[in-house]
Amino acid sequence: MMELDIRHMKYISAIVENNFNLTKAAEVLLTSQSNLSRLINEFEKDEQVQLFSRRKGRITGLTKVGQDYLDDASVAIRAYDHTMNRLRNNAKGHFGVVRVGIAPVILSVLFDKVITQFILENPDVKIELHEDGAYDLQQQLVNHDIDLAFLMSPATTSQIEEKIVYTDRVGVFFRDDHRFAQQSGPIKVQAIAKEKLVVLDDTFMLNHQIMNLFSRRHLKPDILFQSRSWDLSINMCRQMDVVTILPRPITFNYQPRDIQYRDISPDFKWQVSICRLKQRISEKLVDYVEDYMIHYFRENKIKRLNDDNEM
Repeated sequence: MMELDIRHMKYISAIVENNFNLTKAAEVLLTSQSNLSRLINEFEKDEQVQLFSRRKGRITGLTKVGQDYLDDASVAIRAYDHTMNRLRNNAKGHFGVVRVGIAPVILSVLFDKVITQFILENPDVKIELHEDGAYDLQQQLVNHDIDLAFLMSPATTSQIEEKIVYTDRVGVFFRDDHRFAQQSGPIKVQAIAKEKLVVLDDTFMLNHQIMNLFSRRHLKPDILFQSRSWDLSINMCRQMDVVTILPRPITFNYQPRDIQYRDISPDFKWQVSICRLKQRISEKLVDYVEDYMIHYFRENKIKRLNDDNEM
């Protein structure tokens, strides 16, 4: 009975999180829209309450009773998930330390939520974080100094096995009064090469891919400044007539209103991989952390796509 009640709570929470769109909520919950509607209607009938306000048969919001229920349900869901995850982890022996290397841009853009969620769900597993450039992290993997690494794909050594967990694009950032602001659509790489550029330094895989992009077209970019800080690059664009080249997902977490973004032409992909040594002894805890991270990004891909479609 407890599991059934928690399921109802999660279903109602998912409906609210997806702006009362039953189709999207059903996709996230891996069920059908008709099944979701039936369960909610049965729950309201059995409990003799009305959780949702409706108009012409469509859910449009929460009633006061529904909001109170959701507030209490959110607490109950977190407590239930924490209890069950701890139970399962203890049963599977999930405790100890895993050394995870993450390149700085990837860490700041993609890991603000997943690390927190992992810690809450796995209190007996300690993540020892190594924040270094891609080339340093690759060497640490080879030297067995870390167990896993999140790197921009592709890796530059054949000793590493990689699984792509996230794909997006790289583009240009510039302030509102820059000439690129007058253009719509992607900016050609030939035009970017004529601008004063602020880029990440040579410890970043992204830097090497950017330089290769110019080199393949026999272009010599005007590099004004290099750093290890993407937010410094953005702020320099705010204060100077320069552009910077960074992954698009930075706009999800941080982008001043006076800064604009455009894709690059030709299309410049930003792919992030979880990496391990090919020749390795399988370790139960490391396998678990790897699977957890892959599952997290796979599950959140649907929500990210939904958010993009609503923009």
